[in-house]
Amino acid sequence: MSAWQASGDYFDTGEGRLFFRELGQGAPLLLLHGFPTSSWDWHRVVVPLSARFRVIVADKLGYGFSDKPAGADYGIAAHLDRLQMLLVHLGLRRVNLLCHDNGNTVAQ
Repeated sequence: MSAWQASGDYFDTGEGRLFFRELGQGAPLLLLHGFPTSSWDWHRVVVPLSARFRVIVADKLGYGFSDKPAGADYGIAAHLDRLQMLLVHLGLRRVNLLCHDNGNTVAQ
């Protein structure tokens, strides 16, 4: 997992930093992890998917390599707002989604 972290980056949301990785080119594909896991959920599929897509994986605030600030809002809407901020930062207006578990709830 240290190679996973080393190949990623961080985005400051104002509430804390989100860890994220980008791989590949093509149509953007955002992978949303579930509870209580992290972007590592996708480690076996990011490389194959990156052959066709610009894959973005991120750890939601409080998960994985992202910050875990005390008192932060960890509700579904807050996770969505921070992910939207990340997408704007990356210059993306539309993405394809691949989600599981509570990543589905955030996406909906």
